[in-house]
Amino acid sequence: IRNSQQMVNVYAEVGATGVMEAAPRALAALKQNSPMREMLYRNGVLSNRQGSYLQGGAMPKFKDKGTKALWGMFNTTETLNRATAFFAGYDKHLKKFPKDIAGAEKAGAELAQKTNFKFSAIDIPIAMQGDMAKNFLQMQTYNVQQSQFIFNMFKDAGIEFKNLFTKNKDGKFEMKFEAQAKVARFIGGNAVFFGTVGAATGMDWKEAIPFYDNVSDGEMPRSPIYQILFGNGKGQAGMVETIG
Repeated sequence: IRNSQQMVNVYAEVGATGVMEAAPRALAALKQNSPMREMLYRNGVLSNRQGSYLQGGAMPKFKDKGTKALWGMFNTTETLNRATAFFAGYDKHLKKFPKDIAGAEKAGAELAQKTNFKFSAIDIPIAMQGDMAKNFLQMQTYNVQQSQFIFNMFKDAGIEFKNLFTKNKDGKFEMKFEAQAKVARFIGGNAVFFGTVGAATGMDWKEAIPFYDNVSDGEMPRSPIYQILFGNGKGQAGMVETIG
C-alpha cells in the first residue's frame, strides 16, 4: 500500500494528463517480453533484481510461508509506478524535442529514479546495509529518499515563490509557477490517496510524513512494511506470526 503511494510523486511531477497518457504503456509493460518492458530493462528502470533490497534478514522466512501473492502485488505496483514515471518523462521530453529519442529515454529514466528512487547498495546508507539492520530498518531507505524528494520539491517551490517578488538580473520578476504547482498536486494527490485507499486500509494521513511513526513512538524504528509483516510492537500481530 505504501509503495502505491509513490504514484502521487509521479502525479506531482507531471500532472494528471502526463499520468493518463503514460498509463496504457505502463500497463503493457506488465507483460513479460513486451516491447514496453524491454525498453524499461534497457534503460535500467526495471531489473531482474528488482526488489532485492527487501531480501536478507527476516524476509526469506516470510517468503517461505507461502506469501508469493503479496510479493507479486508489490512487484506489480512497483512496475506500474516506475513504468508510468518513465513514459511520462519520455513524453514530456519528446514534446520539447520531437526527434530526440535517446534524450527522451534518459529523461524518462531520470524521472523514474526521482519519483520511485533507487535501492541498490550505493544508494543505501552504510548503516542500513547489514543483515541486522535489515531486520529493524526494513524499507527505511524509502523514508530517507522520500524525505529528500519532499524537501527538494518544497525548496524549489520556495525559491520560485521568492522570485515572484524579486527582480532578476534583467530587472524583471520571474512569473513561474511550475514548482508551486507540483507542491499543490502532491498535497492534493495525498489527500485523495488517504481519503480513498487510506480510509479503506486504515492508513492515517500522518503516514505521508517519512519517519513519523518512528520519531513519535520513541521506540526502535519500525517501518510500515516491517509492521505489516512482524507487528507493531504494541500488541498487533504481523502476518508472519499470524501465518505461523
